[in-house]
Amino acid sequence: MLATLTLFALALAPQEPYTLHEDVQYSDAARQPRRNRLDLFVPAADAPPPLVMFVHGGAWTGGSKDLFSRVGATLAERGFACAVINTQLFPFAKPDVMVVDCAHALGYLHRHGEQFGYDGDRLFVMGHSSGAHLCSWLAYDDRKLALAGVPKRALRGAVLLSGVYDVRCHHMALDGVFGDDLELRRRASTWLYTDKSDCPAYVAWAQRELPGLSLCGQLMRDELVRKGVPVRSERYPGRTHRDYIFQFGTARDLVTAPVVRFLEDPRGGAVRAREQAPCAVLWIAADDRERRLGDLAASALAPAGVEVVVRAVFEPTGARATALFRDLGAERAAVGLSPLRFLAGFGGGGVAVARSTLTPTTDGLAGRLVVGAPLPAGNRGAVFDCLKEAPLLCILGDRDDASLREGAHSCTRALRRAGCDATPCELVGTTAEDALRQLDVGDDLVRPMLLTFFSGAP
Repeated sequence: MLATLTLFALALAPQEPYTLHEDVQYSDAARQPRRNRLDLFVPAADAPPPLVMFVHGGAWTGGSKDLFSRVGATLAERGFACAVINTQLFPFAKPDVMVVDCAHALGYLHRHGEQFGYDGDRLFVMGHSSGAHLCSWLAYDDRKLALAGVPKRALRGAVLLSGVYDVRCHHMALDGVFGDDLELRRRASTWLYTDKSDCPAYVAWAQRELPGLSLCGQLMRDELVRKGVPVRSERYPGRTHRDYIFQFGTARDLVTAPVVRFLEDPRGGAVRAREQAPCAVLWIAADDRERRLGDLAASALAPAGVEVVVRAVFEPTGARATALFRDLGAERAAVGLSPLRFLAGFGGGGVAVARSTLTPTTDGLAGRLVVGAPLPAGNRGAVFDCLKEAPLLCILGDRDDASLREGAHSCTRALRRAGCDATPCELVGTTAEDALRQLDVGDDLVRPMLLTFFSGAP
């Protein structure tokens, strides 16, 4: 009788939604074995479920799988097996070693699906921040996937959250990890590997991102779309770089639902290749030198459908740039030409661009591009208030004047603290002027960045 009651009680007891296998050793490459371990969450299911491999962030220098068990548990509760992995970290390993760790982990998971009860031929990679960088490298560099021993058909999709996909601009975190080897930094710029045969992607970022990451996400999205790869894209409103990933599976979660929709149907609901946007860019030039740079930009961007209208303005000011934008915009509207949406300039023209009083509401301004020009000091006053009104992209080179660079970083930091979309891009080994002069000779960073910025997509 007692045995019967015990069996009856066990039958009525709630079943665990998943089985957890902790500290599985997927490789012996690391000096510290714990850096090559993973936690595996496998849901109770009638048929073997697909598996998601999650790689944490931490600027390639910190973090642990132990901080992200909620990601594994949440996905398992929704019917997906999930492996949350550790990799080696800087300074003990460089990112090109970390991505090999990711390959070893994915290869292990591919081979051991039957042992643990999931489908090793239906795999996804998912990462946040530096983890998204490593996942995109693994997913889109065929040599890394081959190293994993995973056929491309088995990798069904990549979930890329707030990743950096081009590491060639100066930034304290990037410089410390990737150093000054430009060729290494180019090899680690993962959007360059994309190909039409690649797996679908879900690319997302926060509204209040770290500098450059929202533009980086848009760049990856646009390149995948251009190659014909199915992509879904999202910006999480009101969220910062860190908070949304730690809200995964909580009441404030914005991520789980769209990620699960992608995992269930990675080729559905994709962003379509955008038709030519009906807009143009007004380039303000203070002299012949700046006009020639504007003409170079117009020539380089025109094949991709971006119209750059160059106008020379004697002693340009913010007021003159504002008036010209409005007057020329009205003239174009009267004859049925595409509207002016962006204002751009180099040097003296760039100063006028930064000081214009145009707004999205009044003038339809979609953004400002300031190249090789000082931005206003301080975070108060009418000029700063106008800069807050529309996205700003500021391009400089590390060979430009130091005070120019510091002023740009100071201003964009203040704008970002105010919740604005301001992106500083300090190029390595060049000046802003030289970067513009290279736009029409095979440039593979500035030109795509400008095309993405001028797309005007949020």
